[in-house]
Amino acid sequence: MSIIDYLPPYNFCAVDAIVDCPYFTTNFIPLEDKITVSKSGKTFTVYMSVEGTFEIEFNNSKLQYKKGDTILIPATMNAFILNGKASILEIYIS
Repeated sequence: MSIIDYLPPYNFCAVDAIVDCPYFTTNFIPLEDKITVSKSGKTFTVYMSVEGTFEIEFNNSKLQYKKGDTILIPATMNAFILNGKASILEIYIS
């Protein structure tokens, strides 16, 4: 999958593009385990948890999230791990 302004972001998770327009992209991530995310650092990312629970691992810290949580990831945070069992929406500027 080729994503504008992104490096190949996921190591083994099936990501489905819901919206891909000139302004933004929305992906659906069916998180079942642990995935490593690598971004280019050119845009912020928003994650919205629509089901389940997961955590973000970054710089030896783990932050936990549940259904209904919305998380803003700054562009400078370009490598982290998503871990858990959740359905997540990922939104970023195209």
